[in-house]
Amino acid sequence: MRVHVGSAPLSARSWSEIAAWSQAEVVNCYGMTETANWISGASSRSDGIANGLLGKPWGGAASVIDDDGSIQATGTGEIIVKSPSLMSGYLKREDLTTAAMIDGWFRTGDRGTVDELGRIWLTGRIKDEINRAGFKVQPAEIDMLLETHPAIAETCVFAVPDPISGESVGAAIRLAKGGNLDIGSLRSWCRERLRREAVPDRWFIVDHIPRNARGKVNRDALRKTLLGASEGAQCISETPDHAVSDHSRTVRLTSRAETSTNDALTVRVRNAVERAWTASLDEQSFQANMPWEDAGGDSLKALQLLLHIEDTLGQRLSTDVLSVGMTPSSLSAAIERGIADLPEGGAAHEAEDGRITVFLMPGILYDELGLAQFRHTLRDRIRFVLIGYPNWRETIAAKADFDAIVTAALAQILSQSGDRPIYLAGYSFGGFVAYAAAHRLVESGRRVAFLGLLDTRRRSRFAALPLASAVRSMKVIDQILYYVKAADTGVLFRIILRIFLEVRAFVLLEAFARLCMSMSGRRADPDLLFVLRSYALQRWLPNTLSVPTFFFRSEDNPQHQPHDCGWSTLCPLLSVVPIEGDHSSMLAPGHIERLCATFLEALHAADHAGNRSRA
Repeated sequence: MRVHVGSAPLSARSWSEIAAWSQAEVVNCYGMTETANWISGASSRSDGIANGLLGKPWGGAASVIDDDGSIQATGTGEIIVKSPSLMSGYLKREDLTTAAMIDGWFRTGDRGTVDELGRIWLTGRIKDEINRAGFKVQPAEIDMLLETHPAIAETCVFAVPDPISGESVGAAIRLAKGGNLDIGSLRSWCRERLRREAVPDRWFIVDHIPRNARGKVNRDALRKTLLGASEGAQCISETPDHAVSDHSRTVRLTSRAETSTNDALTVRVRNAVERAWTASLDEQSFQANMPWEDAGGDSLKALQLLLHIEDTLGQRLSTDVLSVGMTPSSLSAAIERGIADLPEGGAAHEAEDGRITVFLMPGILYDELGLAQFRHTLRDRIRFVLIGYPNWRETIAAKADFDAIVTAALAQILSQSGDRPIYLAGYSFGGFVAYAAAHRLVESGRRVAFLGLLDTRRRSRFAALPLASAVRSMKVIDQILYYVKAADTGVLFRIILRIFLEVRAFVLLEAFARLCMSMSGRRADPDLLFVLRSYALQRWLPNTLSVPTFFFRSEDNPQHQPHDCGWSTLCPLLSVVPIEGDHSSMLAPGHIERLCATFLEALHAADHAGNRSRA
């Protein structure tokens, strides 16, 4: 048995319920009077179940008209179709025919996507589209998302006139039986799944949602009823951040100035994400709001994506904004939350709940997903402040001096520490930055209560640059030719960078870096940062430091190195703390839990010792 469904965009939830009820193959069909039949369909058994999926055309073709008015075989825009059964025109209405037909294609008036496999994905009717300050929002798309919430039975999203943005987003909700909603929590739930401009501003609880004679939601009728404050509907929120489920409470309205600031941040973040996403992957996956992994992204590209966004925004970001399965909209929302959570003026105050603030220096490429998980695991006990390093342009301008990296870290620490004792930690390369920062803090009279070195391996003597002898013996060309023949462009890139650094040709280095970045689509960014920061570190000479220092040593410490990797010669107050896993797995599941517990124990031991000494 087979069931055909044809109406507005079908949600995965409704589709699944129909399949479960009927115990049949359920085909989500797409067609209209003008096509004289269904023009496409997606089967629950062969194509799967997904929001708005309509499958491949049956005996016809589908394309889209993009926002520039061009016909594209794939992408997002107005869906257009052609087939042998397509009408020749409207009877005695040449005006309507001209408006509906373009080069043999029929303009459906529906907005959606045609993907690389030729499948049609429907998001809603263009006439229902909400234009919020230039951002196009599809109500049906939000309907399908909201109806996945367990407390919601049915929704209808519609445009609300707004004097600032032109239109804002309203949502009518019919609760599921026994359902109860806190609108603040629902708004947070939406922000995790939608781009900021698509999150509804006004929420209504209704007893029923009206439909027309064909069973489709009547948005116009509902909008007129609700905005006219009809009986039976309660508007429970008109504000972005202070909505409550208790209707008797007074809600503070967000000021126009706050709204303008939020909208400006939304636009700035979304533009930065769009530029970075399309540069790292492609425009189509951005427009389709595809998950990162499904679009071909990996962990290295994710780091490049973050660096690109940072450059565009001119602001450091934490890897916490990256997540498995992230989409452009969820990434934008995470970045906005991260920026909004920064204390005003950049000052970080001691948490009232008693958590210790620890300034954390990340690895050589700024941050890692494992380090983000480390912070996340300890978030209830420690307030981490992640420190950023100068970008490649700033590092070159400072002639790749390690002190410039330390100075940048100190500026962030001092601006956020007040006059309290300072707690520092660093992972791998970041341990050297933390150590140098601690030394300068002590020199300036500040008290450093804790220094944690997470597998920061110190050699007894810093090695000279591998290329130094080659540069001096004029064998550089031979090395370059070797790597050209080996077609190892990554190694070749690093070789050339090292040559420029060795001869201190910083003007040429910057020109070469800019050229490589423009030609590689930013893929050279991690290589560039790695070489610059490695070079800076190798020229740094550490001094002795008398602060409580804990060296968390992984299991793969080379046998030729001492147990403490040479740190005890510099740190008379050093404690060596063995941890599980090697350098690459210590932050992975199975080992990170033990590391977090050990780190917390060491931190509290240092804190208690400091309190006793002050007493």
